[in-house]
Amino acid sequence: MDLFHRCLKEQIPVEIIYLSEKGEWTKRIVIPRKLDGGAVLAFDLSKGGIRRFRMDRIFAALPAAKANKRKFPTLIA
Repeated sequence: MDLFHRCLKEQIPVEIIYLSEKGEWTKRIVIPRKLDGGAVLAFDLSKGGIRRFRMDRIFAALPAAKANKRKFPTLIA
């Protein structure tokens, strides 16, 4: 959660690995806009809009600048 607080304050994009409600793993780059209890409201760059991501479904998160240097494992669809 501290990562999202910092990235929200500094407007740093975050790369996340997220488990959707359908049970699908996705990799997203988001810009946090608001922390809402157990969720983060963020602008999803791939979807082009604000989305709500439940914190208990976020498997991993890194500032996007660091994510480019440290790759997440490839997701198998």
